[in-house]
Amino acid sequence: MEEAELDYLLSERVMGHKLPFPRYGQGASLGKKTIRLEDIALPFDPSIV
Repeated sequence: MEEAELDYLLSERVMGHKLPFPRYGQGASLGKKTIRLEDIALPFDPSIV
């Protein structure tokens, strides 16, 4: 997650940690979060389902 430069708040949420403030309206925009999550996403082959 550090290599993908995830912001602190997003990495804490991905790891399931509780945050001491409201979830919404804080941190990176949805667009930036999407880009960062795509950076760490594992490849998926839908044909195996």
